[in-house]
Amino acid sequence: MTEPTAPLDFSHVTAPASLVSLAEAKDHLRLTDTVHDTDVTQKLGAAQETIIAVLSYAADPSWTSATVPKAVRSAILILTGALYELRGGEDSQDNMRKSWAAIDSLLNVYRDPTLR
Repeated sequence: MTEPTAPLDFSHVTAPASLVSLAEAKDHLRLTDTVHDTDVTQKLGAAQETIIAVLSYAADPSWTSATVPKAVRSAILILTGALYELRGGEDSQDNMRKSWAAIDSLLNVYRDPTLR
């Protein structure tokens, strides 16, 4: 099986390779070096994939890094931060719960109320 290239496919939605840049993610995480770039890139990809999957039919496959809604961009950054900081233990679980509460608040406006 080959690894997918640029687009990320989620059932009916295809998102571009990156809705949030590595530079934006590093700025959000307050990282200035390149030591963690590989880890941040992986977490950023996982966060975007998850947020697009959560949005389901509300995700627009035509979004680009320039047109993605600010709330969606923020949700991706919040989840990237939570995944980056997740190292196990009680504090990590609490941080993840708080992050998901913030993400849910940001994304609620994009969800079909009949599917909540």
